[in-house]
Amino acid sequence: MARVRDALEKVAAAVDAGRLQATAKIGARAQRALSQQHGYRYYSWEVPGRGQFRFFEDPDKLQAETPGAFSLPWASRTSSRQLPKAGERSPRFEPVMTDSKPGSYCTRPYERK
Repeated sequence: MARVRDALEKVAAAVDAGRLQATAKIGARAQRALSQQHGYRYYSWEVPGRGQFRFFEDPDKLQAETPGAFSLPWASRTSSRQLPKAGERSPRFEPVMTDSKPGSYCTRPYERK
């Protein structure tokens, strides 16, 4: 995050010094600074007018990036919290013996012709 902040501060310094005036060039330079270090995950920016630039840490983006902010989708869908022991197979992947190919692990029945 520090590298992104430094890059955005350089953009702000160039705008304050008058080296960047056009809004399109300011936006392009800000996008380049954010994309190099994945800064778009943490920062937002705006160009309110010609020769003006403002960037800030976006609290919504920061919250989305914090560890534990997301839930593991498979954790809530499992009916059993116990994992199979080493060497055991899960019953879900046992071979289907009725009307299937020998040694088949699929759940669809084998169609005979």
